[in-house]
Amino acid sequence: MVPALLSAKVLEGFDPAGQPRLRAPRRPITLRHLLTHTAGFAYEIWRPEIAQYQSATNTPGITTCTNAALTTPLLFDPGDRWEYGISIDWIGKMVETVSGQKLDRYFQDNIFGPLGMKDTSFKLSPSQRARLASVHQRDDQGALAPIEFGLPEDLEFHMGGGGLYGTARDYLTFTQMIMQGGSLNGAQLLHRETVDLMAQNHIAPLDISAIKTAAPGLSNDVDLFPGMRKGWGLTFLINTQEAPTGRSAGSLAWAGLANTYFWIDRTKRVAGCSSRSSSRSTTTRRSTSSGSSRPRCTERCGSRRPQARGGRARSARQTRSGVSGRSRSRTPVSRASALATAGLTGMRLPSPAPFAPNGPLPSAFSTKRHSSSDGASSARGTRYTSNVPFSRWPSA
Repeated sequence: MVPALLSAKVLEGFDPAGQPRLRAPRRPITLRHLLTHTAGFAYEIWRPEIAQYQSATNTPGITTCTNAALTTPLLFDPGDRWEYGISIDWIGKMVETVSGQKLDRYFQDNIFGPLGMKDTSFKLSPSQRARLASVHQRDDQGALAPIEFGLPEDLEFHMGGGGLYGTARDYLTFTQMIMQGGSLNGAQLLHRETVDLMAQNHIAPLDISAIKTAAPGLSNDVDLFPGMRKGWGLTFLINTQEAPTGRSAGSLAWAGLANTYFWIDRTKRVAGCSSRSSSRSTTTRRSTSSGSSRPRCTERCGSRRPQARGGRARSARQTRSGVSGRSRSRTPVSRASALATAGLTGMRLPSPAPFAPNGPLPSAFSTKRHSSSDGASSARGTRYTSNVPFSRWPSA
């Protein structure tokens, strides 16, 4: 399907001259390997071997969006382990081959358009750019300042694993579709059986161990649900036990580099997302106008699946805070309280360092990001102007 994928080799190490030693994989890479992050691909931000390979061979990072960036080697034979990496970017190439469309057009025709996700795209319109919020980074003294956070304009391909602009409200729409079995507001994107398959653990008996940073200036270690075995679906993190915070076993989730999170509890019929404007994970921030360097409170959006009550469907109210879709106070909350509500207690999340002005984005936890939205704020049709912090949304 994608002939270039057949060229992938396993990295066995480096010779005395610092050149990579490569061999052919013992089994071919399958679509399932890519979907479950068991193909062997990795990111240099967490695996120093990849960074060393890129340096030795002058291979660019994935966020350059050049085809050469996809030529990094495997760290193990396909199917042997779980490792978060560039697999989904290869799937993006497959989608283009099968559909005959560029990835941005395919997403628009088959996902964003049917779901009414009007603020999600790979490229900003002039009006969206005017609403774009800044990512902020703490310096060594703890002060927040805006940083450059974007992808090159001249792309050789759109990444399947990231690169989208969007709003928290749009991303919540997507999580609702998954929560409701593949359909939302009359738009049927997936069969329920497909969503059920996506929500199954496809890597057992493999486990997802803590992700150790190879670039402390860009990321902390990442340990999701410490002490609990985790699974991976097609393609989500799955907590195999009920979380202490109440999240049901078998729920779906993932997170993004710039403090963006989502979770889908299909048992309790609750989906949520959290977006922040700072790439640090240690501060609760209040939502204010973009461009401010003051700490901001996280804007969290939540949704509960509409339920039939008294013979009629009742849509849950969406608010700027809360994770269940019920009306909640908009007062600032502590970081510990916010993470506990989100089911993220105990997680050490990435904390990237400042990027050089106009410098390249590192290969990182995700590359989806969002602009502010002035659209309808709830299922009841009220409107408000929301200065949503610009973040990168979680990718698979």
